[in-house]
Amino acid sequence: MNAGEQYTWELLKELDSQDVQTRTGATYDPGNGTYQLDLFNQRIGVQLEDGAISGSTPEAELLVGRLSYFSRISILSFLVNGQNIPPSGQWVKPEEMPGMDAMVRGSHALPLSKVATRYANDTEAFLQRGSSYGGTPMSFGDASLLLHPFRAMPLVVILWTEDDEFPARCGVLLDRSSQSHVPQDVLWCIMMLTLLALC
Repeated sequence: MNAGEQYTWELLKELDSQDVQTRTGATYDPGNGTYQLDLFNQRIGVQLEDGAISGSTPEAELLVGRLSYFSRISILSFLVNGQNIPPSGQWVKPEEMPGMDAMVRGSHALPLSKVATRYANDTEAFLQRGSSYGGTPMSFGDASLLLHPFRAMPLVVILWTEDDEFPARCGVLLDRSSQSHVPQDVLWCIMMLTLLALC
């Protein structure tokens, strides 16, 4: 557990559980000190005393197991910072969010090409994979998915399939309210988690 994650754990332990539930839509069992919340339509348990984050489905286990580097801080930060506000309904590219441009370039570049290569000619597989994480089709590109990393934080992943002139491409759109829920570095982790889960 890195220092940032440890600090967020400590913050969460100090918060009033009713406030956390009201802000995030999570539930809390005082008997075992466990929060439950949905991550991509998968039920996740966050046990305060022993620092365990777990899921009960293969999809959930992938998110909190193999992809734990991105999921753990995302889950904890949302519980600490998430707000009880509805999505704005305004879609923006990540680089259009204040301060996010540098977060999605260079060594922090999102694995968009990895998703595009995997589904270059297979929109059906793309949509099927997304549906296992609660994704629903949208009308962007050749195929697109509306996904909910957390209840109040929708995002869209868009796929343009390859043709004779252009290689396959992938893009992400965020709801403009996303930065009200988590810091910029955590928002980057959430996008990484989304794209890697699709791969």
